[in-house]
Amino acid sequence: MRHLKTTGITLILVSAVFLGLEAGLRWGANYYLRERAKLPLRIGRLFINPATSRATLAFEGEDPHQKLTLDLGAVRFDWWMAILKRLRLGNVHVDGLNLDIQKDTAGVLTVGGIRLAFSPPAATSGSPPAENVPPSAPTSWKIGTGAVDIQNVHVHYRDPLLDVTIVVHHIHIDPAESWHPNVSTPFDADIDINGGRLLLKGICRPFQHEPTVETQIQLTALPLEWLTPLVRDSGITALAGTLGVQAKAYARLKPSSQETVVGLDGTIEPRAVEVQGPAVGISRVSFDGVLALERLRVVLSSGPMVIQAQNFEIRPESRAALLDRTVRPVFHLTIFPLAFQVKNIDSADAASVASYTLSVRLSRFERIDLNGRWAPFAPAPDGNADLKIDGLNLTAFSPYTQKALGYRLQTGLFDLKTKADVRRGLLQATNGLVAHKLHFEKLQAEELDESSKQIGLPLNLCLALIRDSDDNIRLDVPLEGNLQDPQTPIGKLVWTLLGKALVGALRAAVTAFFPSGTKIGFDPVAFAPGQAALTPAATAYLAKVGEKLAQRPEVSLKLSGLTGPVDWYALTRRTPPEPPVELDLNKTKPEDKDKLLALAGQRADALRGYLADTFHIDPKRLLETAPQLDPRAASTPRAEISLSL
Repeated sequence: MRHLKTTGITLILVSAVFLGLEAGLRWGANYYLRERAKLPLRIGRLFINPATSRATLAFEGEDPHQKLTLDLGAVRFDWWMAILKRLRLGNVHVDGLNLDIQKDTAGVLTVGGIRLAFSPPAATSGSPPAENVPPSAPTSWKIGTGAVDIQNVHVHYRDPLLDVTIVVHHIHIDPAESWHPNVSTPFDADIDINGGRLLLKGICRPFQHEPTVETQIQLTALPLEWLTPLVRDSGITALAGTLGVQAKAYARLKPSSQETVVGLDGTIEPRAVEVQGPAVGISRVSFDGVLALERLRVVLSSGPMVIQAQNFEIRPESRAALLDRTVRPVFHLTIFPLAFQVKNIDSADAASVASYTLSVRLSRFERIDLNGRWAPFAPAPDGNADLKIDGLNLTAFSPYTQKALGYRLQTGLFDLKTKADVRRGLLQATNGLVAHKLHFEKLQAEELDESSKQIGLPLNLCLALIRDSDDNIRLDVPLEGNLQDPQTPIGKLVWTLLGKALVGALRAAVTAFFPSGTKIGFDPVAFAPGQAALTPAATAYLAKVGEKLAQRPEVSLKLSGLTGPVDWYALTRRTPPEPPVELDLNKTKPEDKDKLLALAGQRADALRGYLADTFHIDPKRLLETAPQLDPRAASTPRAEISLSL
C-alpha cells in the first residue's frame, strides 16, 4: 500500500514538473516574442508528451476560442542531464509541416486562416537606456541540442510588400552543446525560395566565445521579380531576371566589440537581370554575366562599415544593355564583352590604393579600355587614369544630339586618348580627340544652338572650319581643375570641367583657321584709291587665307568689293578734302556711280582670281556678292571676306 502511495506521489510530482516546465517555457517564449523579437504572437499552449516525445505548439487566435495548433514532430528531452545543470533538447524531427502566413498593414498575422492574437510590445519609456543596463550575471547552466532534422516543410508568406513561398526539402543540424564550445557542428540544407534552389553545407560553432559559421552556398536561378516592391522606394519600378551564387562564406560574431564579420569568396551570377525606373538614370539597364569576389570581408559594427576585398571582377563573358525611351528615336546600346576588375579594396585604410581595369566592346570595331590606380577612401581625390576609345560609332548617340542641339548625326567615328592625374584633389589631364567623318544634319529651322552661343558660329560651320583635308577633326584638350567641392560629385565636376575645356578647345581651333589666329573673322583687304590691283600686303594676307582654304575643302567664302569717297575723288582726278567728308550720292552722276560699282566688282574678282589661280581653290567655293558703294567719310577702298553659311 505504501509502495502504491509512493508511486502515486511520484507521478503527481513528475506531472507537476512537466506542467510547470511547459508553463515556464510558454511564458519565456511569449516574453521573447513580445520583448525581444517584437513579433505580434502569443503562445496559448505548449504540450510535451513524455511518452511519445512529440511536441505540440498552439498560438492563440484573435477569437478566444480559436487556437492554431502545430505539431512540431518528435522532440526528445534529455531530462536526466538537469542533474549536471545541463538543459539538452534531444533529437528533433519535423516532417510534413504546412504553413500559410499572411501579415496585414497593421502587423497582424493570419496563419492557416486564423488571425493570431495581437500582443503589442510592452512600453519601454520608463526603461533605462540600453547602455545603462548592467550585464546579466553569468549562469552556470549549460544548454545543448541533439540532431535536428526538418523536411517537407512548406511555408507561404504574404505581406503588403512580399509574397514568398519557401519549401524546405531538408535541413539537418548535428548536435551542438555549450559544454563543448569548440566542437564543430556540421549542417546542410536544401531549400526552394520562390522557385530558386538554395543548397547549404558547412559547420558552425554557436557556443564558442566568438560564434562562427562556415558554409558553402549554391544558389540556382533565384527569381528577382518578387523583390520589386521592396526596392520601389529607391526609384526602381521593375526588377526581373534571376540570381545564382557559388561561394564559400563565413561569419563571426564578436560580442566583446559588438562586431559581426562576414566573408565571401566565390562568384555571383546575375542572369538576364533588368532594372527599370528613375533610379537607373535611363529607362532600362540589363545585365547578364558573372561577378567574382576574392576574400571579401565586411565588418558590421556600431561605427562605419568596413569593406575589404582582394579582388572584385566582372568577367569577360558578361554583357550589359541600355535602353532609353526618353529620347527619339529610342536609344539602345549593347556592351559585350564587358570586363572590369578592382584589386585591393580596404575602406579601413584611407591611404590604400586600389588598381582597376575596364575593357568594353560595343561591336567588333569599337573598343573602350581604361586602367589606373585610385585611393577611393582618401579624404581628397587621388589617383590616375589612362583611357583609350577606339573607333566609337557616334551615330548611335544621335538621339541625344537631336534633343540637345537639334542636329542629327549622319556619320562619325571617335577616338580618344586621355591621361589624367589627380593629386590631393587637383586634376591635370591631357585629352587627344579625333573625330573621323563627323557630319551633322540640321533639324531645326533656326541656326540657334549651343555652339552658336558658346563658340560664335553654327555647329556645321564650326566643324567645317576645323576639319582637315582627310575629313578628320583633331583636338588636344588640356584639363585642369579642383575636384574637392563637397557639394558636387566627382563625376559631375569632371564632366563640367571637360565641357568647358572642350568648348575652349573648339573655339581655339576655330580661331586658328582665321589668318590673325587671335579672333574669329577676316580682316578687310585694302586697295589703293581707284585701283583693283592687289598690293603686296593684300597678297600676303590672301596667301594665309588660301592656305587655310586648301586644308578645309568644305569651307566657302563670300567676297564683297566696296568703294567709297576716296575712290570717287581718284576716278574724277580730284583732290580729296581734309578732313574726309561723306559722298553725297544724290549729287553723284549716274555714270560715276556705275564706275564705282564696276571698280568694287573688280576688287572682288581680284580676290577670287588670286585664290583660284594660286591655291587652286574651286571657284564655286568663292562667291562674289553684289558690288557695294559705301559713302561714309571713314570708308576705305577695300574688299571684305566672310564665311558662306
